[in-house]
Amino acid sequence: MRYILTIILFVFCSGAFAHEQDTIVVEKDTITAVDCVQTTVVDSVQMAGVDSIPAKEKNKFIKKAKKSLAGIVVKAISTLFFEADTNYVEPQHYKFQAIMKNELNYEIYEWRDNVGNAIRFEPEPSLKIGPSAGWSIFMGGYTIDVLHLRGKDNRKEFTASLWCLSFGLDLFWRQSGTTYKISRVTMRDGTDTSAMTKVPFDGFQSSVTGLNLYYVFNHNHFSYPAAFSQSTQQKRSAGSPVAGIGFTRHSLDINWEQLNALMTAKLGSDAATKFVGERKSEKITYSDLSVSGGYGYNWVFAKNWLFSSSLSLAVSYKRSIADTSRGLNAVGESINFRDFKFADLSLDGVGRFGLVWNNLKWFAGAKAIVHSYNYSRQNFYTNNIFGSVNVYAGFNFGIKKKYKRTFPQPLP
Repeated sequence: MRYILTIILFVFCSGAFAHEQDTIVVEKDTITAVDCVQTTVVDSVQMAGVDSIPAKEKNKFIKKAKKSLAGIVVKAISTLFFEADTNYVEPQHYKFQAIMKNELNYEIYEWRDNVGNAIRFEPEPSLKIGPSAGWSIFMGGYTIDVLHLRGKDNRKEFTASLWCLSFGLDLFWRQSGTTYKISRVTMRDGTDTSAMTKVPFDGFQSSVTGLNLYYVFNHNHFSYPAAFSQSTQQKRSAGSPVAGIGFTRHSLDINWEQLNALMTAKLGSDAATKFVGERKSEKITYSDLSVSGGYGYNWVFAKNWLFSSSLSLAVSYKRSIADTSRGLNAVGESINFRDFKFADLSLDGVGRFGLVWNNLKWFAGAKAIVHSYNYSRQNFYTNNIFGSVNVYAGFNFGIKKKYKRTFPQPLP
């Protein structure tokens, strides 16, 4: 209502007539009715040909008008996207944050053909420990993989999440090392493949790069940062629908000749021939554009305690690099990049879970984020699951000026 009154007042003051008794005043940095009355009176005098408005007064009026309108727009955007109901969400009281965290990463890659043969690859888990520091929504730090201190794992990765009340952004890049193991092999004829379980295999490599952008509809009451960055505190339970868009690029490289040699040694040449066939090597590279929707809920089950969970399903459109090149693609189909195919649509998913204790100054908890991607073609199907689990503890410092306690001055 305050903004509507200000706009009406501005329009009124821009006319040719005004009444001196109109003395409505809006907030600081906005135009007052008294100023407008004075200006319109001068305008009336000028129309009568008696006098003219000094240039200084004109410039003063224009500056005030611009400042008023800019303030209204900025305040409206701030209210719409970045402000919360303090009955549900307590804002951050501090400028800086320090954390000590323990991070466990896990990945699964599964490949299946169209006759029922399947193989699953899993790298050795990585356990990282290290400090982080943050300011506002930005966080950075350094971790050491305590399970691979001697450098046996050449895996590389980068992950980052930025959250405000209404928007969230995930950035990630992962490149596999050479520490994969075959966790399971399934053959359509029921051959016993237990001898292949937990066997090291360095003929498989993968990488994924992507980003996900989310919008939280009920951000006035529901706070993702309260669960995943501890930059706010959820005071009452609340939920919200979540929508987003994402883009990822995947690359899987399988050395079938090396797998054939390994299966021949473990299961015999007949089983290896049935599983591998005439494949020699295969590189599957595809891009994924998705639109997602889901729901998140923050449960405040005790004072300073929060359990958060959210699930999102994404409808993804996937096309491989071969699909956009000349000639035939990886499965021998003649294609046109401009052709839309429903067969290229699939369902992916993202899950987020968090448990946190936060009294605004100190905090501790655990959080997990899991991504799942599927890619299906005529001759094969792949599924990629990767996620991370963080256990952390930390504190905030550098209290903001407006949250400092003010004590009464002593009486004279």
